[in-house]
Amino acid sequence: MTSEVTPAATGLDALLPVAIGVIDGIATAALIGDTAGRIVALNRAAEDLLGIRSVDARGLDIAPTLIAEESRALMADVMKKVRAGETWRGDIYVRHHPDATVRVYLTDSPLRDATGAIVGVLALAWDVTNERAAAAKLEDSEARLRLALAAGGLGTWHWDIASGRTSWDDALETMFGLAPGSFDGTYDTYVATLHPDDRESVLAAVQTALVNGGTYAVRHRVVWPDGSTHWIEGLGQVTQAPDGAATGTIGCTRDITAQVEAEQQLQISYDETADAMQRTQRLLRVTADLAHAVTVADVGAAVQKHLQGSLGARRGALCLVNRARSTINVVTWFGYTREVAMTYQHIPVAAPTPMSAVVRTAAPVHLTIEEMREQYPAMVVSDEAAADNAHFAGLPLLVAGTVVGVMTAGFGSRDPFTADDFAFMESLAAQSGEALLRAQLLERMSDVTQSLQRSLAPSGVPTADGLELAAVYRAGGDEVEQVGGDWYDAVPLPDGRVGLVVGDVMGRGVHSSAVMTRIRAAVRAYVAIDPAPATVLSNLDRYLIQEDTEEFVTCVYVLVDPSGGVARYVNAGHPPILVVGADLAPRWPSPEEGDVPVGMATQPRQERALTLEPGATLVLFTDGLVERRDRDFGVGLAALEAAARTAPWPGSLGEVLTSIVRTSVDASVDDDITVLAARLDPSG
Repeated sequence: MTSEVTPAATGLDALLPVAIGVIDGIATAALIGDTAGRIVALNRAAEDLLGIRSVDARGLDIAPTLIAEESRALMADVMKKVRAGETWRGDIYVRHHPDATVRVYLTDSPLRDATGAIVGVLALAWDVTNERAAAAKLEDSEARLRLALAAGGLGTWHWDIASGRTSWDDALETMFGLAPGSFDGTYDTYVATLHPDDRESVLAAVQTALVNGGTYAVRHRVVWPDGSTHWIEGLGQVTQAPDGAATGTIGCTRDITAQVEAEQQLQISYDETADAMQRTQRLLRVTADLAHAVTVADVGAAVQKHLQGSLGARRGALCLVNRARSTINVVTWFGYTREVAMTYQHIPVAAPTPMSAVVRTAAPVHLTIEEMREQYPAMVVSDEAAADNAHFAGLPLLVAGTVVGVMTAGFGSRDPFTADDFAFMESLAAQSGEALLRAQLLERMSDVTQSLQRSLAPSGVPTADGLELAAVYRAGGDEVEQVGGDWYDAVPLPDGRVGLVVGDVMGRGVHSSAVMTRIRAAVRAYVAIDPAPATVLSNLDRYLIQEDTEEFVTCVYVLVDPSGGVARYVNAGHPPILVVGADLAPRWPSPEEGDVPVGMATQPRQERALTLEPGATLVLFTDGLVERRDRDFGVGLAALEAAARTAPWPGSLGEVLTSIVRTSVDASVDDDITVLAARLDPSG
């Protein structure tokens, strides 16, 4: 038995409900896939981009379904990187069903669960077909323009230091927003056109070139007479006298306003992509942490982690409304002194507090410390740390549209919340409400289950003359299903014989345990009336038929006579009996035997007999000791036999059984395990 809480399921399935909700709420085309490269979900934008519905695409391989043929080799490399934990960004061609091809800018990131394991891929895509075509066209245009400029035909200047005159051609004047022939030819007028933020760097580049000679390149903004800003790019060459002294500069210039604006827009898109990815990943981490939380303390720790780590909250609390909806009860908090927390542990819904207002209106509140002092002066006075609580937020915990509680957060910063901050808090509150109710339900179920398990667990073995008895019982399952259908019993009889029984009602949970309890009681009653194995099992068959239960029941019943060294038994569909002789060699008297399970016999049961020498041991067990999903039953029996050979014989029988169970079963097995053993007195 254990009261240890087992974490909730992890993996992609645990993340999907909120992950799909997140991608459905963004305008960017988004896809969720599993690590095998299959489509799990598309949002509406992705359906429009790819020309395929999410319901039709689900379960299909990403590469042949969505990726154009020329990009499939690249996509295979991309998936390898994502599965290795890397994020990939770049252009790729995708199919727009049925036969069109679209070029997209793709960001593929690994999707992780609460343990950090990679369980899928999150892809965001932007259609850049037109942008890339325009860029290619612009590049081609630039090449032709450079050829033209090299021939001295467009956008040229000549600055002569001696005369102080600068000559511009008509094209260059146009680039500076001047009418042809209107440039006055002075260096000062040129300097005045430079954008104030770029002026120093441009003049420094020219001065450096004059000192060192050679060429120089500048890229900067100019301000036209109408006040508008434009980007130009210039390539200059310092002219020199025969003695090497600089005499001026010549060069050519082009207008790159459209290119710079395109680059800026692309950067904005990249930044928005990074922000969207960060927000998405942050929400998925919240989902993973709360899916992992199975106690109220777990939920509180997850909320504290994200309020503090993502938003810098100094304090916070989770509160639940009672069933009568009259009181708000604080169930977990951080950052407050215990005295303050206890002061507000039970808050009437009608009280003048921001938490009460949230419950009454189902709307969030955001208050500065000044607003708190004005609206709720009693709370501020009672909170000695209020000065460190510059901003207070209270958000409703909504489950199925009903306010079940409140999440609060206090912040020391006086900066107002951003829209993203508040949206994140609303998502955290929405998920926390469901997680909190689930955790409370699991804790209550765990308490009930553990109490039931304690009441149904087998009692200790009795003492018997001529026999040493020992048993091991280990309940499997999780904290909600720690009760099962295994049982054992040892019934000493007045004549010195002992009835031994080990049985298994297949399945788990309260129902299987209830059936087991009735059968265990029936066996004891039948043994008291007539302990003969055939009689006991035949009576049990009739009992189970009368009960009309659908449960699958197996058991083995052995009647041992220690004085005569004889054991008679019936095996009703149960694993065989293991006998360890006085020479400590384990053997299977009849490993393939076993009649039909209890309640299925059409003929009277037949007994079998074993002759036991002094010191021999009988080992009865349930299938949890030997069965595994990943191996044959015979392999499990062989493993048990090997464990019996290495057990610490001839120590106490309890120590021997503990060693056998520990050697045969690893910690991952969650089935019930029951072992009952009887050893004849070695002295006879």
